[in-house]
Amino acid sequence: MLNSSLISLSIEQGALSNTPEDDLEKRLSLPNILLVVGTALLVQVSTLVLAMPFVPFYTELPSYEPAGQTGAGPVLNSILLIATAAFATVIMLVMIKLRKESLLKIVLGILVAVGSISISYTVGLVWLSYIIDDSSLPALVLGVVFASAVFAVTVRPKFKRLSLVVSLLLAILFATSFAIFLKPPTSLVLPIAFAIYDIYAVFAGPLKALLSQKEGTIDSFAPLLLNVGGIHIGLGDFIFYGMLPATSLLLVNLYASAMVSVIILGGLGVTMLMLKRFKMFPGLPIPLILGTAALAAVLYL
Repeated sequence: MLNSSLISLSIEQGALSNTPEDDLEKRLSLPNILLVVGTALLVQVSTLVLAMPFVPFYTELPSYEPAGQTGAGPVLNSILLIATAAFATVIMLVMIKLRKESLLKIVLGILVAVGSISISYTVGLVWLSYIIDDSSLPALVLGVVFASAVFAVTVRPKFKRLSLVVSLLLAILFATSFAIFLKPPTSLVLPIAFAIYDIYAVFAGPLKALLSQKEGTIDSFAPLLLNVGGIHIGLGDFIFYGMLPATSLLLVNLYASAMVSVIILGGLGVTMLMLKRFKMFPGLPIPLILGTAALAAVLYL
């Protein structure tokens, strides 16, 4: 089962933003747009690689379904995660207003590190089993080492290169976890639900206030917020960009996965262009609605 509070901490940042003082034309140049799209592609491919060994027993794995998968269950499952994410965002904002950034970093570091241990252990256990007979201890060591790196960059966000690497690894691991532990129809409802919530959160909700903080404060949100080519992108964006192609692989085949991947990347390109008109723009709606619609069409039409 997935832990909803840990999931929410990883996906609460769901926006693309540009700092007010930056030159938009410079920051949103073609090379930077390609860099963002290329980074999303890297997350997608890496997530596919990690998800492949789970294909044979995907249907046997436990799933996140506290409200079930029938009737209103998938919607309620999604609402639960969104509510937890919104609550976590409000708590972060309150702690920043109270000038408790140091405490916030420690709490975030502990929670995200604990989540990263469980996920990296699960994925590592399967992958290392192809190399050694008993992979439990090496997988645990791998998880602890990675969790230590997560905690370090959360508490000390000045390690910018390490922070970027850790953030990408978190996105890949959480995307893999979402893909293997979410089953349809929740795996189709959740991206749409978060895409809709992302619009509210960025333009009117707590995420708008959170991302409106001064740049130094924004950079302290590592590893939940990535700076790619001068553009701040939420970790949650990359998680969903990687999740949907991997879900397509697990449910259909590699061809469906490639199609969904291309559609998401195209939607991300359009989103980047929209950012030229706004200082902040939700990173989920266009890519996720298009990608989910394509996957649903393959599954049900």
